[in-house]
Order: sequence, then structure tokens, then C-alpha cells
Amino acid sequence: MSRSTVLETVVGGLTVVAVQVPYFRSCVGVLSVPVGYGADPAGQEGTAHLTEHICVATAASRGRVQMAARTEVSATRYSARATPGSSAALIAALTSAFGARPYPAELHETERRAVLTENARVRDQPQLQIAPAVAARVAPTLDLGLRDTTTETSIGAVTPSDIVAFRQRWYRPEGSVLCLVSPNDPDKLVAEADAELAAVPPPADPGRAPGQRAPAQPFDVPGWSDCFIWATTTPAVTAPADLLARQLATELLTGRAGLLDEESSAVGTRSTGFATLPGRHADLLVTAWPSGSHREGLAAGLRDKLPDVLSNGGGAAAVGRARARLRTSVAFEQQSPGGLASMLVRYALGQGAWPDVREIDAAADDRVVELAVRMLREATFWQIADGRLGEVAVQR
Repeated sequence: MSRSTVLETVVGGLTVVAVQVPYFRSCVGVLSVPVGYGADPAGQEGTAHLTEHICVATAASRGRVQMAARTEVSATRYSARATPGSSAALIAALTSAFGARPYPAELHETERRAVLTENARVRDQPQLQIAPAVAARVAPTLDLGLRDTTTETSIGAVTPSDIVAFRQRWYRPEGSVLCLVSPNDPDKLVAEADAELAAVPPPADPGRAPGQRAPAQPFDVPGWSDCFIWATTTPAVTAPADLLARQLATELLTGRAGLLDEESSAVGTRSTGFATLPGRHADLLVTAWPSGSHREGLAAGLRDKLPDVLSNGGGAAAVGRARARLRTSVAFEQQSPGGLASMLVRYALGQGAWPDVREIDAAADDRVVELAVRMLREATFWQIADGRLGEVAVQR
């Protein structure tokens, strides 16, 4: 980021972060709208996901801009790429999500079937449900464990007019974040965003906020083999230094070659390879291993040995290794406009630290160790047996 020019501002209620990197050869934008499938109307589950498809299919300047999107529980992320000379078209494509317009019934049916196909692929991968299933028990009042319960019946009840109404009500610049990375002048990008947002109509019901679903209900993971699970919520922090310390503590524990990997090797096993919820980077850490005789030794190491080692002067070397890994991954991600834009979105939403490798070196070891020990001591253990998830009582 040392050769970059950054402009962070609010345009028409929309938070805009524009970064100029002279050596980049494309323009990339990421738009995060704070509405996901958690706001689906009852009986019309799939509305938010179908809205995402329609927004991409009807985006302005679609011919000159490559677009993709993802619907999460409480947010929908749109990404777009274009040549530097087409930055205005890229911004028009992304911000057109805020302007709901009628669209053909044929398009509605095509995208409805596409949503059902995507959901079927997810259902065929039960391992993707492990972290949400644990989240529904560990943090039921948050949105982490809410599932997309779209069915053919529920999405069949959604009409084109429902999609238009959903966008008019919930898709607003306020609360949304647009991050733009290109070789272009940031002031030019902000001016282009301002021009597009001037045409966005006011919300149909400005007093309303996105709907809230009931707390997550426990569910199992049928179709998945037996496994042993470690889970912990991450500390809620807001200060920039603490955000970075939390990011380092997470890398220290669950990063590749982190302490959980080291402890796994010590008892003769290895994790299944996932550590965080898809699309989330700051709320809950989940790691799973195959069940076996190593379970007690692994639990004892995570519960007692690691916190004691970290608390008694053994954390400096581990933090140093985590710092080196994080510095490398951040530097690598910043080499592409898309990677940098994604990091900026996490920063703008308060989910991650400012993406500067120099700040990583300045993070205090003691604070990193403190957060890591806290997560280890507050962790819980779970097991999936015959597709059923249950907490494991571990002697302390």
C-alpha cells in the first residue's frame, strides 16, 4: 500500500473507498450490501439469493463489465472487473443494484432455476454445514448459524414484483460499502460514483430496516462422517490495533502451520482443512479432525498445554511465525486488484485491519498472546457421530 493513493468518503449515503495503484492494469470494484438471506420473507426463502442473480443479470453496462456475486446471511457481495478506461461502466454496473426496475418473466425463471442448482451443489457437500451447525449452538443469537432454507416451493412463491419490492426496500446506499481499486485517480472514481448515485430513487420505506430472523435453531449434519471439533468465538474488538492483534491471534491458532496444526501433528492426526465460516473472518473459528483415539490428547493440548505455554513466555516465537505468515499472505493478496478490494471491504465493515504489512510488524506481541489464550480457554469441543452433532464434555 506504500505506493497507493487512498480516498475514503461517503457519497449519497454510500461509503466509498477508492485506491489508486499505478501499476495495476484493471479496475475492480466490490459492493457489499447489508442484506442477505437472513432477511428472506417467511414462505419466500430464496428471495435474497434470487435478487442477487437478477441484479447481476440486469446490471447496467453488463457487456463491458465482468460481474460475480455471493449471498451470505447478512450481506450480499457484488464484484466487478473492467479495463481502467471503463471505470464509469463498472461503477454503473455495481450501483445499478440500488435501482430496482421491472424485468422479463423469462429471466426470472432462468435465474430461479440457477439458484436451485447452486443450492443443490451445496447440499451435496455436507462438510460446508459443519461450521454453521456448530455456530447455531455456540452463538445462536448471532446470524452465523442461520441456514439458507430455500426450497423449490419457497422460491417458486417469489414473483418478479416481489424482487423489485425487496430491492426497493432493502437495497440502499446507506449501510453499504463500495471499494474501488484501479490505476485511476480516486477523485475521478468518486465523481463517477456520485453521478450514478444521483439517479438512485429514495427508499420506498425509509423507516424500515432489514428484517431479523429468529435465533438459529440447532441442526445436525447428515451425510458427514464422524469427526471431533474445536470451536471458539473471537473477541469483539473495534480499535484498529486490536483488530490487527485479533487477526494475528487467529493466524497464530488456525493458520496453516499454526498452533492447532502443530498440536494435531503431535498426536498423530491432521485437521480437515477449514478454520473459519465461509465469508466470515472475525466471529467464530471452527476446526475439525477425524474422530479417533487421539481425541483426548488433542483436547488436553488445546485446553491446557497451549494456553500455559503461551501465558508463560512461550508465545513470542509463535507470534513471530504467525506474523511472517500473515505478512506474506497480505502482501500476496495485495498484488491483485480483486484481492486488495476484498481486504478493503473487510476493513470498511470493521471486520479486519487496514491492509498494510508495516502495521503487522508493529502489533504488540502481548496483546496477540492475550487474545489467543482467551480463545483457547473459552473454546468448546464437539463431535459428529452418525451425522448427529453434540457437545463433548472435556475434564478440566
